[in-house]
Amino acid sequence: MASHLEFSNAVAPDVMFLTDIDGQVSAQYGIYKSRLNRGYFVTDSKRKLFYHYVSLATVLKNQTATLLMEVDKMTGQYNGKPETYSAGGILMQHADAGNDVGKHAIDFNLQAQCGANLTLYNMLKLHPNGIVLTFFKDTGSQEAINMFERYRNNLEAFQSRGFGVIGINDSPPETNMAFAKLLDIKGRDIIFFYDKNGKVGSKYNVYKGWGFFNSGSHKTAYLIIDSQGIIRARWIDKMMPPEILINSIDSIFNMVQ
Repeated sequence: MASHLEFSNAVAPDVMFLTDIDGQVSAQYGIYKSRLNRGYFVTDSKRKLFYHYVSLATVLKNQTATLLMEVDKMTGQYNGKPETYSAGGILMQHADAGNDVGKHAIDFNLQAQCGANLTLYNMLKLHPNGIVLTFFKDTGSQEAINMFERYRNNLEAFQSRGFGVIGINDSPPETNMAFAKLLDIKGRDIIFFYDKNGKVGSKYNVYKGWGFFNSGSHKTAYLIIDSQGIIRARWIDKMMPPEILINSIDSIFNMVQ
C-alpha cells in the first residue's frame, strides 16, 4: 500500500501531507472516485491530497486514523469533512455523524415491545461486550424489514462476540411486537424500543420533528457501544449491512473469530 504514496515533509510530528497518485491507496479504503469510476469522493484531478492526523507509521499499522479529504492543492484549504477509520479501512464514523465517538452514550428509559421499560445500561448488563444500537424510521417500510431480516440472520455472529442488537423507532410496543413476530424474532434476541416524539433520537441528533408535538421521523443511524457505555463507532444516513458492522466490531475490539 505504501508504494503508491509520495511524501512531503511533515509539518508537525502528528501531521503528514500525502499525495495519493490516481487514488490507488484511498480506493483501497473505499473513499476515492474519479470521473471514470465509482467510489466515495469525487476528484477534480488525478492527484489527491489529504491530511492525516496520525503518523504514517500508525496508518501502516492499520490503527485508527482520521482522514480529512478534499484538500485544495493550490491553496491548501480543507474542503471536506472528517472520516474516521480503523484497521483495514473500516469506516468508524461518517462525516456527518457529529463528534460522539469516544463519548458516553446518552442513557434512555424506553418501553420495549414486551411492554417493559428498560434503560440503555440495563441492556448493556445483558451483553458482556456491548450493543449495536440502530435507529430507524418505522416498522412498515421494506427497508426496515430487510434491515432486521439481515440482523436476524447474523444474530449468532453478534452474540458470539458478546454483542446484543437493539432498535429504536417511533412505533408503539404493540406495533414493534408485531414487527418482531413478522420477522420471527423471538424473546430478547432483538429489543425494539418506542421513542415517542423522538425524545431520545433528538438527543442523539438522529430525529427531525416539527410542531408542538415534535412529530417527525428517525434517521437511519447505527452506534456500536461498548460495555462501559462508550460510543466506539457511529454512522448516520448510511445503510450499514450487519456483515460490515460485525467486521467493524472485530476491527475495533481486535476480536479474532
